[in-house]
Amino acid sequence: SSKIAAEDKKFGTQLSELQQGRRYENAGPVKFWPEFVKWFEQHGHSLQKLNILGGEPLYQQHFYELLDMIESVKNRQLDLTVTTNLSVPLKYLDKFDEYAHRVARNKGFRSITLQCSVEGLGAGQEYVRHGFDTDTFVQNFERFHYNSPFKCRILSSLNILVADDMLNLAQKVNTWNQHQDVFWSIHSLQPMAAALNIHHHPTELYRARFQKVLDDIPNKQTSDLLVGILRSSEEYTKDPSKGQTLLHVLEEADKRKASIITVISSA
Repeated sequence: SSKIAAEDKKFGTQLSELQQGRRYENAGPVKFWPEFVKWFEQHGHSLQKLNILGGEPLYQQHFYELLDMIESVKNRQLDLTVTTNLSVPLKYLDKFDEYAHRVARNKGFRSITLQCSVEGLGAGQEYVRHGFDTDTFVQNFERFHYNSPFKCRILSSLNILVADDMLNLAQKVNTWNQHQDVFWSIHSLQPMAAALNIHHHPTELYRARFQKVLDDIPNKQTSDLLVGILRSSEEYTKDPSKGQTLLHVLEEADKRKASIITVISSA
């Protein structure tokens, strides 16, 4: 992300290097788009699955160019999945929503899935994903869940700061499921070296909290994913230095946010 790169330059510290021990370079401008367009012109009519990940696609001009390409081929066997954090200005949501309704009416694909990146609802989530607003996310998610041709699902990267907020999300998913099932996928935070990864920290910090989440998760497939991560964490050899690393990451983040938010309390 160019914004993250600019922030790192401003503050003279790279957060990813602090918490992961590795420095990442900004990828720069998109290099492969012209090649992909050529490929799509040849194969788009027979494509069966297309997953669009991030950075945030709803901000990117190439994303809307791709939607126009998909619409033009009218591939009725295509399952399209778009991953988004839904934390974008309303004009982008309107543009995407209008496209989905139009192509659905014209049967321009078989299905479209909105895969929403969120770990929880509350202060911890807002801290981890700077710029995230809980009320805005819920409002945007429900807009698509209740009033669009999208299939909506949740994608969560489990981390040490969102145990309490994940319970709020589980309760919300139960409500959403009364209208239509929302598949919820939970996976361990990557890379494994990240200081926010629960594997590095004492289980008493989070086990009881995530157990409350398990009690409220609406389906077995999702709960099995969380159980698997928790079991793996319990068996993982702890690295005491990661606690200090996490402290440094949070201190640096607080400097950038110009405020201090206490998220982890003693078990």
